[in-house]
Amino acid sequence: MKKITTVVDQFYSFIKKDKKGNNSNHRFSQWDYCYNFFKNNREVLQAKPTKELKYQACLQLAFYLASWGMFRGSTGLLWKSSNTFEPIVQILCKDKYDGLIYQSGKNPLLNPSKYCKCLEALYEELSKCIRSIKYFKPGKNTQKISPTPTLITKIILGTLGAAPAFDNYFSKGLRKMKKEFYQRDKNTQSKSHHEDKMHNIFERDITWLILFFYDNNKEEINKLCKDHNATPMKIIDTYIWQIGKPI
Repeated sequence: MKKITTVVDQFYSFIKKDKKGNNSNHRFSQWDYCYNFFKNNREVLQAKPTKELKYQACLQLAFYLASWGMFRGSTGLLWKSSNTFEPIVQILCKDKYDGLIYQSGKNPLLNPSKYCKCLEALYEELSKCIRSIKYFKPGKNTQKISPTPTLITKIILGTLGAAPAFDNYFSKGLRKMKKEFYQRDKNTQSKSHHEDKMHNIFERDITWLILFFYDNNKEEINKLCKDHNATPMKIIDTYIWQIGKPI
């Protein structure tokens, strides 16, 4: 499997090709705009945000999701305005999820157990909120937005940078990583024990696998975070997404 730096730098080279001044116009760069907005305004959004700031937060999240493919096809989000995301923004900015925030001198990934519990709680709360959102489509009955893993993880990635986005390419990349683990460890474990272990990690507890991957590559990943002004989970998302994408 290719070196992490090689794969991630290739991804960011696409963004650099579409720049005007210091700003990128590439759709991939919408993550940076959305993430940095929430990062820079988190304390204000937690306190007493103005109506305008809440509107901007909803708009940033909506356009990021649209740029990353979540408003296409038959999705219910296509029939909603950006204001739909206000309760989602409120959840994301709760104090109890500050433990997911990565910043200089504070790396929550170093406490994986606490991190996983916090991430799971956020996922469940977002899922419940999204499930309650209704949309109206011409000629159809009232329907509810589906809280898919792809939608929820893209929201978490775009606002907190705290989880990779579980879309199709990312899933394919995970399968390639699984194959790599099989080949690397086949001489140290019996086949049956190894297969059971990998089944548990990949099918039941993906988050722990990703944290294991980070722990084994943290020096390289942390350097890439500085190089590209990103979080470890964003770097991991980029790497696994790239290796899962068709050549």
